[in-house]
Parts: sequence; C-alpha cells; structure tokens
Amino acid sequence: MSAIPAPLNRDAIDVVLFDAMGVLYASADDVGELLVPYLRTHGCVLRREEIEQLYEECTGPPVYGSAA
Repeated sequence: MSAIPAPLNRDAIDVVLFDAMGVLYASADDVGELLVPYLRTHGCVLRREEIEQLYEECTGPPVYGSAA
C-alpha cells in the first residue's frame, strides 16, 4: 500500500481560511478570553502583553467606521 494517497478526480477545496473581522463574539475581550486560551492549549508561553502586541501588529488599529 502506498504512503501517498491516490489523487481524487474531482474539484475540491483542501483548506478554508476564515478571518475574524466582522464576527461578533459574546466576549468583550477577544484576545484575553479567546486568543490567549487557544494559544495556551497549543503550547504558547508568551506573556499576555506580548500576545496583545503581536495581535495588534498583525491586525492593525480597530476601524469603527468608514472615512467619508
């Protein structure tokens, strides 16, 4: 038996990525209540402040309306 599976003869989506922009969470602190616990379960040992800084660098400042 081959370690590499045979290719499927169909159109398929292998990976789906979601962006949290526009998603409404019940949490008021999505970094502290959602992101930090998630990272901890995956072995992250950074301090919360470091995680917040990296999160802000990656996401940019919050946008509360459009510039008209």
